[in-house]
Amino acid sequence: MTWGAAILAALRLVEAIMTWANARKLIRAGQDAEIARASAAILAKTASAKRVMDELYKLSGADLDKLFDELERTTASPDIK
Repeated sequence: MTWGAAILAALRLVEAIMTWANARKLIRAGQDAEIARASAAILAKTASAKRVMDELYKLSGADLDKLFDELERTTASPDIK
């Protein structure tokens, strides 16, 4: 093996390592972005649920019964008696 071939082999090895490292960095960035997206969705659902619960706590017992009766009527399957 000549010096030129040895240097070329070393450069190819460095290139392969750099390509692998870059791929890992891109994968990690994609994972981080997906985690951020999922976290934002969870946060939005949690905030929405909190607003709903706050509104429910403001209702009186009779209002809650009326609301749940209406919910039951609108979501009940016609097959269920």
